[in-house]
Amino acid sequence: MKKKTIHNFLYYSEKFNKLDKKRKVYIYISFFTLVFSLYYHFFLSAALFRIQDINKNIVAAKLRLNDNLMMANRIYHFRKEKEQALKKLDSLLKALPDNNEISSLLADISEAGRDSGLEFILFQPEDEIKKDIVICLPITIRIKGAYFNLLDFLNKIASLPRLVNIDNITIEMIEDDALLINCKASTYRFINNG
Repeated sequence: MKKKTIHNFLYYSEKFNKLDKKRKVYIYISFFTLVFSLYYHFFLSAALFRIQDINKNIVAAKLRLNDNLMMANRIYHFRKEKEQALKKLDSLLKALPDNNEISSLLADISEAGRDSGLEFILFQPEDEIKKDIVICLPITIRIKGAYFNLLDFLNKIASLPRLVNIDNITIEMIEDDALLINCKASTYRFINNG
């Protein structure tokens, strides 16, 4: 069997050597094309498809990573905003008196008026008014005094640690240097539902 194989090889080798150069080149090109085609079909194409799939997976993973990074960045900013909002809410809540502080706040308001040289004619807390998340406590005030004493009183009210609004101010001249001042002071407290 080996002898026959060697004999066949030699036979075809002689035939090949007798061919002109042009045919030899065609045979070489055909042979290498066949070998490359078989290699491509059985090995290289599968590897190229795997590489293409891997590249698609890499692109998809990069897109997911970018989305996740953007989401993480938004979460970080939302947490910072939440933290700042909670700090602001806490400082605003500190400006609102609670039930225990209302009476001392009323005392502070009347003391500010007396220290400013004003005479209280009427200092009457009214019924509380519920507004969204706060309760408003309006106070009708009628005082008598000089204009600069009124300014001093309003300054002292503004510097109180708790929130007090003064509105509906009406001023009447009753004597040469005395004014009759009517106004409404309002303070607020937070409705604590829990």
